[in-house]
Amino acid sequence: GIIKADISTVDMNLGEENRELDAYIMIVMNEKPKISDSLKNLISVFAGGNISSTSEVELSTEVLLQCAKALLHSVQDHQLLSVANFCDAFPQEESESGLSRLNNICRYKCILALREHTLLQNQKISKCFGISYFKWTKCWPDIKKKALYNVETTNKLLSYNEMEIFLNAYEASMNEVDNISNTLSEYRDLIWAENFTVALQRRQEIRKLKVSSQSLLEEKQDDLNDRRIEDTVEEHKENIITLGPSTPSLNDVN
Repeated sequence: GIIKADISTVDMNLGEENRELDAYIMIVMNEKPKISDSLKNLISVFAGGNISSTSEVELSTEVLLQCAKALLHSVQDHQLLSVANFCDAFPQEESESGLSRLNNICRYKCILALREHTLLQNQKISKCFGISYFKWTKCWPDIKKKALYNVETTNKLLSYNEMEIFLNAYEASMNEVDNISNTLSEYRDLIWAENFTVALQRRQEIRKLKVSSQSLLEEKQDDLNDRRIEDTVEEHKENIITLGPSTPSLNDVN
């Protein structure tokens, strides 16, 4: 809402210079959830006890809120590199094509320009940007490091361990991990959901279908196993009958 109205008034002439840059601006403007909302979702997931169960430390709601505030402060204060310094810090990879390289730099320019405008309008970075802010700028490691440093040196309300657990969970939600057994990364569909309630309901429906499918599969497997046993008995029926009483019982085994 707010960022869309404000950014649309900026005379950047970016569309004339590069249509790709203009398209990236639209992606950022329309991206949901924003960082602040994703942190609310993260707290909700923590509150469910699922993430806490992966650690020996249980984070209370008050601690979770303090962690979120500390992270938001670091996001707002973190200074992004200039385009030239960004290119030096993250040189082109061997597997990266020339076109991909140009697109990555274009995305960075987009975030940089929008960030400058956001600050000039006295707005919060966390309320104007979504996950692309971290992914396109590659700034997350520095923000995480700064947040941990601040907690260790100035924030007396949190322990380093508590903040680290919170940050690790948030970081995992940003990674494209397909391993569903990873307890942290498997909640990214909730943490980065535009509507947490709807996403949770969808997740529960999928789980029910999965359980139902598993039960049906197990039932089919049980039927198959039963038929195999029946076939084996039929095949060796005569031999089994011939053994008769001479077959040793448990009482005969010493």
